[in-house]
Amino acid sequence: MLPWSLLLASATGSWGSSLYMAGLCRGHTCSDAKFPILDWAPHIKECVCNAHPCWNDQGVVHKCPGDRKEDKYLSFYYDDKGALHCGCSPEPHYGTIHLSKKVCPGHHCCLVR
Repeated sequence: MLPWSLLLASATGSWGSSLYMAGLCRGHTCSDAKFPILDWAPHIKECVCNAHPCWNDQGVVHKCPGDRKEDKYLSFYYDDKGALHCGCSPEPHYGTIHLSKKVCPGHHCCLVR
């Protein structure tokens, strides 16, 4: 696991996240629009498809208006205490819950407003 961690640490943005997930979940896809995030579930050592965490943030459904370029895409990250932060970004966010919450808490690739 250490080589993937080093590679992830040296990579930037969604590219690093995508490369990490490609190594873990090769050949897996998520085709249900309700569960679009391909993620790793370490407790069962399997790839799973998750809903966007901001679609149910303790009962709150976050949305982005999309009428302005800078607020078009819903993004998220988990801080170093495990709290979810949702916001809108000018770029699509391709992160995973496992990476954001367990591997790199407190860090995020996309600008969150």
